[in-house]
Amino acid sequence: MQKVKLSNILLESGPKMDFHPDLYARSASPIIPDKDSSFAAQLMPYAKYDFGTYFNTCSCAKYKKYTYAENFFLHLELKGSGEVRFETVSRTSLSTVRTMVGRVEFENEEFDVIEFEFPETSDILLAFEIVTYGTCHIKNSYYFTHVADEEVSPVRLSVAMTTFNNEKFVIPNIQLFKRELLSLGDEIARSLTVHVVDNGRSLDVEGLSGGGVFIHPNPNVGGSGGFARGMIESIHQKVKPTHVLLMDDDVSVSPESIRRTYALLSIRREAYIDAFVSGAMLKLEKPNMQFEDVAYVREDALYDRIKPDLDMEDISDVVLNETIDVEKRNAYCAWWYCCIPMNVIEENGLPLPLFVRCDDVEYGMRCQPTIMAMGGICVWHSAFGGRFKASIDLYQYTRNFMIATASVDPALQNIFIKRFWDNIQLELKKFNYDSADLLLDAFEDYLRGPKFIEEVSGEDTVKRNSTKNEKLIPLSKIDFPGVSDAAISLGEIAEDGGRTILERLVDYATFNGHRLPNVMLKDGFAVVPAGGFSYPAKRMRMHRVLLAVDSDGKLGSLRTMDRTRFRQIMKRYKRCLGAYRSKRDAVIAEYAAAAKHLRSEGFWKRYLGM
Repeated sequence: MQKVKLSNILLESGPKMDFHPDLYARSASPIIPDKDSSFAAQLMPYAKYDFGTYFNTCSCAKYKKYTYAENFFLHLELKGSGEVRFETVSRTSLSTVRTMVGRVEFENEEFDVIEFEFPETSDILLAFEIVTYGTCHIKNSYYFTHVADEEVSPVRLSVAMTTFNNEKFVIPNIQLFKRELLSLGDEIARSLTVHVVDNGRSLDVEGLSGGGVFIHPNPNVGGSGGFARGMIESIHQKVKPTHVLLMDDDVSVSPESIRRTYALLSIRREAYIDAFVSGAMLKLEKPNMQFEDVAYVREDALYDRIKPDLDMEDISDVVLNETIDVEKRNAYCAWWYCCIPMNVIEENGLPLPLFVRCDDVEYGMRCQPTIMAMGGICVWHSAFGGRFKASIDLYQYTRNFMIATASVDPALQNIFIKRFWDNIQLELKKFNYDSADLLLDAFEDYLRGPKFIEEVSGEDTVKRNSTKNEKLIPLSKIDFPGVSDAAISLGEIAEDGGRTILERLVDYATFNGHRLPNVMLKDGFAVVPAGGFSYPAKRMRMHRVLLAVDSDGKLGSLRTMDRTRFRQIMKRYKRCLGAYRSKRDAVIAEYAAAAKHLRSEGFWKRYLGM
């Protein structure tokens, strides 16, 4: 039998502990983490510390499902006097239920060890509380299990991180990996390498390389090209890894997530031997809020999160997070933290050369992976609400999703074409003509076939398209009556309720007034969100002028109805649709025939100039 550490009791110092201590331990009294260790802290006297939290519970139900772990233990190293209460946590339709399954008193002038075996349970989580009778200290504590020798698999983990002129995030992450993982000399350190693919060629290669870190200057080929390079470097490193962990450069990550991923992989069951591991995305701006864990492509051709927003300081959401099934058709792990078995990469190939957007979606649709997801394996990433760019979120998304469906699931295209038309209508009704043009650019470029993405620079395409992004300026600089005094509340303008059947008919028939004379339109302006896909129909109906504002309500752009542009775009759309109908099957066949080549190492080495 082997003892396998599943997860450390995490007590890392820093802003997240300072401002969101309930992610680690709940108490009315402060917890003082040791600045030299992520696993040690001082506890105040005469206080209760609840470690039934996002980072410090043990997901026994998930471990039983994914791994050979059947029995669970808690190792505690404590100094001082107090009491430990051991609990299991479950959930009913009405509430979270915590059951105490043991208690131990302690009184030690020096650190002493308490090890507790949890009884067999069908509950979801394991947890514990410490009640202090005086000042106490905790260190080097963890959950563990015992498994048979033959149930332990060797794991060699290669992290592939892609960056582009983002030293603010990537250099601290490199330093963190070196300090907290690679320099420790333990089993994980010996089994870990980090490949940083520098698409901006701005990093100090000599200064940052070494100690298990490799810096690879790369042409700017976007996220898909950066991750392809990271996979290639992983395949050919001195000792081939068993898994490649794809990670964005602009994330904040706890090294404990890497440790937990390693432990999970080392004892996974045969049914999960080829499973991906998904790291959840928590919001940098609100570190307690989980935005996404696993996502999937719905039958109506939209992306969607499998889990809703969850507050990881709320124990009921922590429990709910572990009960939602993430194993769906067309599920995918976003590449801010996605761990892929090497044999899956070798069997299914590298990413398509999509530059940015949909590379992770296409890869998930292609591989149809089983996915393991577990609380405490995560990164923090900036939310996407204020980052809308039509050149990326309309052009890249539309073109690349069409390519993905052609390569993997052509039936989805029939549904997506309807979605495409809806998006064209939306941009026209919001007088956002350049964005409607970008949608049509994407459609036409898809119809050019696979030679287009094989031969045309993705960087140049994004630069060209970025000239059509709407330019927002301070509202005070917009010369239109009433704009500078406008009270902007995005919560009110994003959506404005349902429409009657008559209102729907009017909106559809007139395209928000494009087909009506000016005398029937309203003076003044209506406020709409600058980006995204919201449709505040009532607010903007029959206005000749719209004020598009950003997510903060401080920047904006004035849009004026232009019937000439409207007619040009409608004619162009009809031409595009006609071309699609005549070429659909032939273009899909071209992408299907080219897919193996575009995913190959040979193609990517030529594309990257290796």
